[in-house]
Amino acid sequence: MATSFLLLCLATVFGLSSGVVLSCDGSCSCNLTTGTINNCSDVTDFPDTFPNASSIQELYIVGNNITVLNSKLHIFESLKQFVITSSGVEIIQNNTFRGMGKLQHISLTRNSIVFIRHGTFADLPELQGLVLSHNDISTLDAHSVWNMSNLIDIDLSYNKITHLFSASFGPLPSVTILDLGYNRLRFVTDIALKNFPSLTNLVLTGNRIKTLNAFDFAHCSSLKSLHLSNNQINIISDKAFLSNATGKGLKINQLYLENNQLTEFPPLNDLNRLLSLLISRNSIDSIPSDAMIGLSGLRYFHMTYDRALSDIEPGVFRKSKSLINVLLNDNPRLKNLPDGLFANQKLLHTLFLGNCSLTAFPESLGSWENLKFLSIVNNSFHCDCSMKWLSKPHYWNRSWKTADLMCASPPELDNRSVLELDDSVLPCVDHTAVSNRVRNGIIFAIVTIVLIAIVALVIRFRRTVVLRWRYYRYARQTDDVPFTVDNEYSDYPSGKRKLRMSDLERDT
Repeated sequence: MATSFLLLCLATVFGLSSGVVLSCDGSCSCNLTTGTINNCSDVTDFPDTFPNASSIQELYIVGNNITVLNSKLHIFESLKQFVITSSGVEIIQNNTFRGMGKLQHISLTRNSIVFIRHGTFADLPELQGLVLSHNDISTLDAHSVWNMSNLIDIDLSYNKITHLFSASFGPLPSVTILDLGYNRLRFVTDIALKNFPSLTNLVLTGNRIKTLNAFDFAHCSSLKSLHLSNNQINIISDKAFLSNATGKGLKINQLYLENNQLTEFPPLNDLNRLLSLLISRNSIDSIPSDAMIGLSGLRYFHMTYDRALSDIEPGVFRKSKSLINVLLNDNPRLKNLPDGLFANQKLLHTLFLGNCSLTAFPESLGSWENLKFLSIVNNSFHCDCSMKWLSKPHYWNRSWKTADLMCASPPELDNRSVLELDDSVLPCVDHTAVSNRVRNGIIFAIVTIVLIAIVALVIRFRRTVVLRWRYYRYARQTDDVPFTVDNEYSDYPSGKRKLRMSDLERDT
């Protein structure tokens, strides 16, 4: 009965007779336009025979109760698109797709598949996409996905995979996208990745990875985008992104390291082709001045919601002259920015620094001629002369969020708008002149201390210096008679004359 019912639904979808219109009864919902069979909860298997099955190219089955997929699918020998989702599939027999050489796309999402058997997806020369997301897969047997030269995309996300075996895949020379996000992987299996020589996009988001070891991605010579967010990463080797064949950095353009457990800025200077770096929601307390010296082409830098960031050293972006988008907002411990931090950023378009604890934002921080979007709201600004530039119309007429900038100090300006700052309410202090005076004062104090020390030494040893000088003059006058001087008197080596100290002290 159930088989007949599915047959009726399939016949409705694909229109066996142009002169007869059939309808879906019971709980089924069939759509002739989209070619779908939905919510046939009583259907548990495919029919053994089906009129015109060899000509059907697309089959979409949603919301059914088919627990096992088997060789009965072979009747759809021309099938190109096969989608069965939310239908309770638990088992895929290893001969299910054998001989279906025209299949281009298989999607088995939101089912209950536990493992993939040997040879389940093999020898499908036209297959380009394989989607197995949102299942319960924990194991892929050897040769589970094998010998498909045109396969481009593999999606195994939202499963329970704990380990990848090198024998599970390959050879798969054309795969460019491998999505292993939201599984239970604890480390990167570099041997398994060697079967994907053309891989450009690797998704490992939402796993349990703690460490990136040396050469973990060494076989991914074509990798462009690497997603490692929402893991537990706290250690990254300085060779993690090197190729063991050439010893050079990989060609990664996008690197996602958000929401991990990093406490130090990772070593990334080998990634000289990196364009986007997203490293928000970690516990990195400082960005060293040489942290991004090798990232000359970096365009997008996002480091927001960091629980510990309190220090950005001078010159961090000095080599990254292509920055377009910088997000440093929602870092509550960030109070100061080094002067000239964005001085070389002629292309800077968007800068977010809101919800930090900044006390100042002087114009000398950077070059602002091309900046279109600026947000520095909800900080603790001390309003002085260095903040007045933000009230200039040619700045806030852009998409700069300065209208709601408020002063936090001094007390008389608390909760006053930055736009109200002018000489009538705020004496302008020339901080450059002040700093020059402080510097000159320090130099003067050092020179004075040195001179005082010299004078003290002269006074302390004046008597000895004078005696030595008189002895020198006397010896020059009587150089034919050598003698020595001590504190009491000096005897000539020959003769009976004595030169007493009082003789040298006579004129003192």
